[in-house]
Amino acid sequence: MYGYALRIIIAGMIFCLLAEIGFSQDTLWTRRYSGTDYEKARDFLVTEDGGYVLAGNRGLYGAYILRADSLGDSLWSITLGSQPHHNIEAICHRTDAEGYMATGYIDPGPYGNSDFWLVAISEEGDTLWSRTYGGGAKDRARAMAATNDGGYILTGFTYSFGIGGADWWIVKVDSNGDIQWRRTYGWTDYDVANSIEQTADGGYIVAGYSYLYEWERAYIAKTDPDGDTVWFSVELHQPYKYFTCAKQTIDGGYIVLGLEATGDRQYHDGFHLLKYSPTGNKLWTRRFGALPRRNNAYDLLQTPDGGFIAVGYGFGGVQYRAGLVRTDLQGNLLWGRLYPTGTESSELHAIEQTAPNEYAAAGRAGGDFWLMKLWEPAYCCEVEMITDDEP
Repeated sequence: MYGYALRIIIAGMIFCLLAEIGFSQDTLWTRRYSGTDYEKARDFLVTEDGGYVLAGNRGLYGAYILRADSLGDSLWSITLGSQPHHNIEAICHRTDAEGYMATGYIDPGPYGNSDFWLVAISEEGDTLWSRTYGGGAKDRARAMAATNDGGYILTGFTYSFGIGGADWWIVKVDSNGDIQWRRTYGWTDYDVANSIEQTADGGYIVAGYSYLYEWERAYIAKTDPDGDTVWFSVELHQPYKYFTCAKQTIDGGYIVLGLEATGDRQYHDGFHLLKYSPTGNKLWTRRFGALPRRNNAYDLLQTPDGGFIAVGYGFGGVQYRAGLVRTDLQGNLLWGRLYPTGTESSELHAIEQTAPNEYAAAGRAGGDFWLMKLWEPAYCCEVEMITDDEP
């Protein structure tokens, strides 16, 4: 009897200890896809068969898309364009058929004019059609999302339209790429949008930055379904510089990922996570990292337990290392990790959940497309918790 009671007490102590520690993380596998030039995956998506489509750039001259199976083995890859420059920044599933939609910009040179670019790609990797949107100056798409009416929403910045300098530019198109409406947002200097997502009410949440009072200021805006501003928030105090990603949370509010700056605009001390209410009131902020190096945070998602995962890179000794931060619902750190790749630098640009406690993340390792499969086991009383569909 006393032995049984002792075992109960010990089990309870172990449970409390593990609850305090939280979760751990393991890498299931990684894949590198080597090409003939410097390649970087800027976005990816998970396919219905459990595979992956990675999208990004190959060197300075060409958009690059790669299709892989569920184990990360390459099935096909395509390069779109040579000159003028073709750049892909984001990819999503087509709404009207099988295949994919990618957006970015077409640029005749590093300092030339450019246009938003939207291209439809078949399941087999064939280009079906493409559209460009822009004026006579530099216009570049940074993000996109499929919308609930079967169309797509694109955002980035425009020098062709607006009230001066660069302005946020949102372009809403139908399933064929025909423009339904356009909106510009900003002040008199330059404003850049990095992220867009449709919200539950049919509107949009947009994140980026604006140049105000001689400093880049992190900026988030909520719009209605027609693109009219409902509310916005600007971080005016110096430590904030950029918002890179914003997502609606399960409670109807918003989680925003960004960078906190040091006194030099070229350096950032770490990831910054901010939570907003549905009406735009800031509820809390969290910061991760302390080294005065050029860290970057690119993408995040909310996990089934209500917490968050963010990816980017941090300074790890000699090279920049792909980094991942995992938090609880209130943004408190559960764990974080930098991923070594020998003497080469690496970074993660996007993350998706693929199964309970499983995630995939994509970016680059050295000069190659890079895909990682991650597993986050949960433990209770020294017993690993597995899902019902696993043996």
